Amino acid sequence: MSFASETQGQIREPTSTPRGAHGGPWALRRHLGRVAQACERPDAALGLVLKRLREEREITQEQVAFDAGITVSALSRIERGLNSPGWTTVSHIAGALGVSIVELGGALEQVVGGWAG
Repeated sequence: MSFASETQGQIREPTSTPRGAHGGPWALRRHLGRVAQACERPDAALGLVLKRLREEREITQEQVAFDAGITVSALSRIERGLNSPGWTTVSHIAGALGVSIVELGGALEQVVGGWAG
């Protein structure tokens, strides 16, 4: 299944939760599904949140990129909303920032709510 399956402009949530999942990636999927519907620029919203979290922690792009296993250039493009990272990359960046995926999704919702409101 793709990260967000679209059917006539609406994002479909998965019909079942895999065994042993306690919200983790499925919770983020729901968050990002809402973000995609509410915001015309979900990549920009994700980038803004990641950059804000990184700067609040006073961590360099180099350190986050190294810890996440990506290049500094890739992280820079993600933070500027130019790249749309996959699930694994988002998970690794969140880990490098010391936040859970659910916390990242909540922060993302707050940003998008501010854009929509």
